[in-house]
Amino acid sequence: MLSLNAFPVDLGKETQNFTVTGDWSQGDVLFLIGPNGSGKTTFIRNLLLQRKKNQKIFCDVSPFQRSYLPQQKQFNWKIPLKAQEFLRDPLQRIEKRFWGRSALPQWVNEYIQTSNLKGREHCQLKSFSGGELQQLCVLRTLTTSPMLVVFDELENHLDTAVFLPILELLYAYHQRFRPVMIFIEHSMTSPLVKFFVERFPSQSSFLEFRCQDNEDRDICKQNFCWAPEGIPHRSTQIQGPYL
Repeated sequence: MLSLNAFPVDLGKETQNFTVTGDWSQGDVLFLIGPNGSGKTTFIRNLLLQRKKNQKIFCDVSPFQRSYLPQQKQFNWKIPLKAQEFLRDPLQRIEKRFWGRSALPQWVNEYIQTSNLKGREHCQLKSFSGGELQQLCVLRTLTTSPMLVVFDELENHLDTAVFLPILELLYAYHQRFRPVMIFIEHSMTSPLVKFFVERFPSQSSFLEFRCQDNEDRDICKQNFCWAPEGIPHRSTQIQGPYL
């Protein structure tokens, strides 16, 4: 579904350019690991905005089947909008271009009926707690049933009360649609990384981003392996802070 052949990424500084190489198939889970300022989000924006044919990238997922939850989702929760209307918004945007469904997908309704959101579909957004609003944001990202979905530091969106239910939602979504999932994280030891690598060990991989001055970087796909203590780490011995 996604293939990068020395895909160039420009960070706006001549000394901060790098290339990315790797292949990912349906159902693969990719983690972008690195500190702030290393180019993870810039790489994703370059990738998602790539619409023209490019010999360095192949992606058979249309722009309308890509979804992205940014690191800091800004929204005015005081707007008089119901939860169901908030979830339907991405669908309505697509329907302006294509004939589409006017209601939420069945799997979304099924999830709502079995979650803490049951019976609150028609409630105003201002009546939800902060954790529940975070949960709605994640669910909204998936309402178009995307086949390439990106979460930028997802754990920053979640509090403890909804963290596990969201992981279970993402796991169920992956099992049903087998999309390529991309997560931007700072550390390989985060609970989110461990959750997915435990369940999809052969389909999980990572790209490691580092801040290096005066040097071009070539970032290649790498696979996970497991340390005796059960912590995912590099399959190749590369020096760095995330071993």
